[in-house]
Amino acid sequence: MCFLNTKKKWLMEVGVLFLLYTAVGISTESIFTGVADAIRGQIDGKPFDYALPCRTNLWIVPVYAVSATVAFGILGAFFPKFFHWPWWARGLVYMVGIYCFEYMWAFTLESLFDIQVWKYLDSEYRIWRYTNPYFCVFWFSFGFLLEKVRVVMLPRLLKSP
Repeated sequence: MCFLNTKKKWLMEVGVLFLLYTAVGISTESIFTGVADAIRGQIDGKPFDYALPCRTNLWIVPVYAVSATVAFGILGAFFPKFFHWPWWARGLVYMVGIYCFEYMWAFTLESLFDIQVWKYLDSEYRIWRYTNPYFCVFWFSFGFLLEKVRVVMLPRLLKSP
């Protein structure tokens, strides 16, 4: 019976993490593209669109949710003291990990379905079409947002009354 409770608890944790990472990923992608497009429009001399339209797609669900759930699972399994590392070391791990997942997903989606989730073709900073080091500060910081979801939000949501 103890094994079933442990398995049920693990499935609940993974399910909640999946939903939280999906929400964070889609929200962040929407905010980022809305603000970035508004800035690009202003640079190009277009009138400011107060609606702040944004772009995202459903491929973001597995990209963020699966990547973050798997990555934090691996970190927890192989580096149990990871969250006690210095902030700069964790940030570097997050940044490199996000770039690895970004490359893997972009390559896989283009190879299997001939779609490009991120369009870096017009960027002079792109690496192998699939990643853009221009976003390194953003990815460094974004890892801490995902960390807070895992370390702060998840325990509070799963706390028994």
